[in-house]
Amino acid sequence: MDTIVILLIFLLVLLFIQLFALFKVRYLIRRLKKLMNDLNKASVIPGFQTKYNNRKCQFCKYRKTYLNVDSENVPFYYVCQLHKKVISLNDQCNKFKLDPYYYTKA
Repeated sequence: MDTIVILLIFLLVLLFIQLFALFKVRYLIRRLKKLMNDLNKASVIPGFQTKYNNRKCQFCKYRKTYLNVDSENVPFYYVCQLHKKVISLNDQCNKFKLDPYYYTKA
């Protein structure tokens, strides 16, 4: 009888320790998510749409960045998803759409 009571008490203490750790991890994840959101908002160009009418592929939502493993000088290359070709960041086209990353709420 005594061993069962001791075992139950041990399991309850272990359960409370796990719950405490779970809530701490949850709290840390929420803080990290908030920090990442704040950092992401800080990197947005303020007033991008109103200040600049820049239709370069650098800011287009159809641009994809890839690692260039063949070249030692240029670490990245860019491909347009619409035209299916390698592009430069200074290229422009009439199907430009601003990447949502650059939207501002102001």
